[in-house]
Amino acid sequence: MDQYKHPHESTHTIREAHGWVDQAGLKFVKSFPKTNGESFSPSERLFAPEAPGSQVQQALAESAMVLTGSQEGGFFIVIAQNP
Repeated sequence: MDQYKHPHESTHTIREAHGWVDQAGLKFVKSFPKTNGESFSPSERLFAPEAPGSQVQQALAESAMVLTGSQEGGFFIVIAQNP
């Protein structure tokens, strides 16, 4: 059980989630943190599509999450839609 009293918690990578999006035939929209090397802007639209970034950029984003740490661990969000 984790700190939020969830009986099950699993670990996945951003690249793994991108693979699920592809396997499901969905279209990638955006991820948090971004995996294309860009920064967020205050005027950015949440559901505006963007490039998913290369495998290398995705790996760098994962590494940055490990190196910078987080109070909440390595949480990330991937948004996708039906094409």
